[in-house]
Amino acid sequence: MNLKIFTNKNSSLEHADAVPALFEMTMIGFTKQLFNTKLPSYKIGINHIKENELDYISLISDQNKIGKTVISQYIKDKDVVLGLYREWIKEFSKMMDYYYDFFATDLSRLSDTDLLKKSEELNYIYSQQVSMPGFIDGFMFYAEGRFKDLIQKLCKKNKISDPVTIASILTSPISSSFLNEEENDLIAIVKKHSLTSIKKSDIEKKFIWQKINAEIEKHILKYSWIKDSYAGYKEYTKENVAEEIERIIKENKKGETSFVKNKKKKLELIEKYNLDKEIVAITELSDILIKWQDQRKQYTLTFVALKNKVLREISKRIGTSFDLIVYSLNSEIKDIFNGKFNLNILKDRKTGVIFVYQGGIPVKIMTGNEVTEFMKQVSSDKVNDITEIKGSVASDGKAKGIVKVVTSMKYISKVNVGDILVAPMTRPEYLPGMRNAVAIVTDDGGITCHAAIIARELKKPCIIGTKIATQVLKDGDLVEVDANKGIVRIIKK
Repeated sequence: MNLKIFTNKNSSLEHADAVPALFEMTMIGFTKQLFNTKLPSYKIGINHIKENELDYISLISDQNKIGKTVISQYIKDKDVVLGLYREWIKEFSKMMDYYYDFFATDLSRLSDTDLLKKSEELNYIYSQQVSMPGFIDGFMFYAEGRFKDLIQKLCKKNKISDPVTIASILTSPISSSFLNEEENDLIAIVKKHSLTSIKKSDIEKKFIWQKINAEIEKHILKYSWIKDSYAGYKEYTKENVAEEIERIIKENKKGETSFVKNKKKKLELIEKYNLDKEIVAITELSDILIKWQDQRKQYTLTFVALKNKVLREISKRIGTSFDLIVYSLNSEIKDIFNGKFNLNILKDRKTGVIFVYQGGIPVKIMTGNEVTEFMKQVSSDKVNDITEIKGSVASDGKAKGIVKVVTSMKYISKVNVGDILVAPMTRPEYLPGMRNAVAIVTDDGGITCHAAIIARELKKPCIIGTKIATQVLKDGDLVEVDANKGIVRIIKK
């Protein structure tokens, strides 16, 4: 295995909050073929984790290979993707039933042997029975650039002056996300009970909560995983529900969607310009994979909730810090539990570790100087004296504001109303900041990425794939985001 192929020119870095035990399932899925199909996986996947923050590193050449293969296979035979999706959904549905049963299980009542069996069962269900469709990301990154080129050629040929609108119509979502669904469920409760106000401070007032308490508890169980991230499980509480209901009432949310209109506009555009088969393929694949990616995120968050539950019980029984045990891999858990694993190894990993995955298994673990040298190898060139940043348009519009750089969810609270949110990539846990921001700018992302989807739903300007935004821009910078042209201009440092 030659890791020298990872250079700053051929490496893609995605940043997230994460710990090894909770990100391992994603690494497995990204580097093995889903259900042994024709669709390729990443040849090698690398994650660098330090102090609960992660850089996921993949090869751009892998992304291109995956993206080209997915598109060409879809053009030849749509069922290569559609059949795979149908098969995955069957297992995903079983997994969700399994999740709610497991979530309700009192692990403290299990014997040590049964607890370890439960841990292995969890990993088998998620890694073997369902598994992570990692090729979605390869498609996303490749298709973003390819789609942009194809749309520009289309507009030049047909003398269309507004390629951004064309691209926005063709990539707009036609199905709801789990965030939409959760909000619509709360809107239904608001309407049913004619709620006009409900705040965190009202929770103890029984006369307010009594009539809706059973529905709220059912709602909390249904979405018990929704606040999770790769960094860990976070309980979804009545306080969270109260905040969401208050926002829904304040914003006068109706629960209406434009998904049917979006689909109609796409079909009209395809017919009007007689779009070629590759543009149509990318458009249709985006529709499928946006939904699949959302369900994959649900897969991830439910795994986090259950893995967290198991590791907390194990750490309690063996008297080891939970914050330490999350730096382990599944293959090490049994030895850790039986006292046959040197816990100093986990302490070393907390200060910086790299896991290299190939074929769904970890083939190399690096710590110390090896980590430092490898990260130098893949780091981007330094950027100085840049006053204008270019990227791809995910949602059009213009906005000015003060930059707030968010590299971790612990910083999302600093994004105030009217700010420009700048991040490596956005994730569901960034939603409060995205709502406050007047525009969103990211280093990475593609046409099915979270930032693109949510920005369109929120109708906010968004530029993705700048590669350098978080390096160039600093908190407090005044910038203009021109998402009609894909340009971020620095007005004042």
